[in-house]
Amino acid sequence: AYHRYSPIHTHQHQESVGNGWNILAFFGVLLVGVFFLSSILLLIIRDDPGIGYWSFFTVTSGIVFLSIFYMRWYRKNHDMTYIPHYSHVVFDRKSGFIIARNIDYTETKKYHYSEFVPVMFYTVSVNAVQEFHLLLFNRISGNEIHINTSGDIYSLYVTLRIFNQFMDINEPLPDLPHLEPFRPFDKTTREYDKKKKRDPDKWRSADHLEYHKMCEEARRDLQKYFESGDWI
Repeated sequence: AYHRYSPIHTHQHQESVGNGWNILAFFGVLLVGVFFLSSILLLIIRDDPGIGYWSFFTVTSGIVFLSIFYMRWYRKNHDMTYIPHYSHVVFDRKSGFIIARNIDYTETKKYHYSEFVPVMFYTVSVNAVQEFHLLLFNRISGNEIHINTSGDIYSLYVTLRIFNQFMDINEPLPDLPHLEPFRPFDKTTREYDKKKKRDPDKWRSADHLEYHKMCEEARRDLQKYFESGDWI
């Protein structure tokens, strides 16, 4: 189903909720582990370490195991894998869901596209290079998906329009070269192409000059669209 309906894929590097607590717990376990190893060395060096050693050994062992169980419980009961580090994110047009998988594909999360709102902001580097960023912000969880970065803000509006059109089953698939093989499998797109008498091999049959001509026409139409102010 994923291949047939041509989901859009993107890779993310997203901070998880509660990641700071994870780091703190990790260093806490590391510190206790050092004390634990020190207590074992003390047992090796001294034949009879005494009651103080056994008390220290019991406490540190308990803290280590409790910390491990706490971290496992926290990760299980908190939505920390919404968009895991370098996860694989799939935009599924058929279901309207965004499917996020962690890097080793052991966990999967599904969120409906309607939960997201677009957010744009810009940054300026130390070299005075200005870049615009497009994010999809989840209104419920507060997490975000980075979509695109560009020096031209209008290209981000185009990107957002492509994603919105792709996820809306009432509209045809965006007329892009890499989506052309999937147009016959989408009912809305198939009816639209039949009505418009679109060439099924519009992009694939175009030679180098025709391809650049179509791209230039698309750029001119896009410029007129932005100049009209209808996109605001």
